[in-house]
Amino acid sequence: GGMYGGGMGHFQQPNSWMYSIQNFTSSLGQITELMGMNTQVLGFFFTTLVGFLEMASSAIASLQPYQEFPPGHPRHGEQPPTPEEERRRQSKVKVIRWLTSLLISYAGFKIVSVFKGRNGVKKLYGQTFQNQLGGNS
Repeated sequence: GGMYGGGMGHFQQPNSWMYSIQNFTSSLGQITELMGMNTQVLGFFFTTLVGFLEMASSAIASLQPYQEFPPGHPRHGEQPPTPEEERRRQSKVKVIRWLTSLLISYAGFKIVSVFKGRNGVKKLYGQTFQNQLGGNS
């Protein structure tokens, strides 16, 4: 070992400046590679998000009731939906309303249970700790 117990120290290596340059360039290469991968992931995420939003907007548009558009509008002269298409649209609207009410009910239940649960947990732990300390509650 070395005189101070450090073995071959940083300054005792014959070409320490070459090792530090090599470590720096290696670290720089790894950072660049990570940034490139993160950029690819972000690009994929935004592309997927835009595709999802386009699909969602077309799905929402298909749930809208038929309306006639004035002359000059891009959708002017569009054929009204057949009775079968209108029945499908109305059934989709009913399903979406039902799912939305179910989601709102579930969210309300979770919010109420969280607030009730906090007080219940505090009471439970308070009683448990008091019982362990020998108190009677």
